[in-house]
Amino acid sequence: MDIGIISRSLYALSVVGLLLFGLWWMARQLGRKRVVQGIDQRLVTVIETTYLSQQAMMHVVRIGTRYFAIGGGASGLTMIAELDHEPLDTYVEQQRRLLEDQRASVNAIFKRIRGNSG
Repeated sequence: MDIGIISRSLYALSVVGLLLFGLWWMARQLGRKRVVQGIDQRLVTVIETTYLSQQAMMHVVRIGTRYFAIGGGASGLTMIAELDHEPLDTYVEQQRRLLEDQRASVNAIFKRIRGNSG
């Protein structure tokens, strides 16, 4: 087999891999943005979800001003506990500040790119 074909194939696969990673990262950031920005506007918000196995997960859900740990699986949902709101309010505010910092950094990069190309 020709070395050129192999190198072009590896290059194409790496480009596709980078694109998929970029899309995954953007979807993750947009999901975080939706939760952080929408928390004050919605009655029920899923703050965080962690998969424990293929069929079991744990959610931290905010309903009004109260937070709950909820387990989910093939058999349905189960409330595990009501959580103290203070550390979770702090966490949500911290995520909101991180999102604002990320947005400012991305905007600065785009301004720099536009400034250099124009």
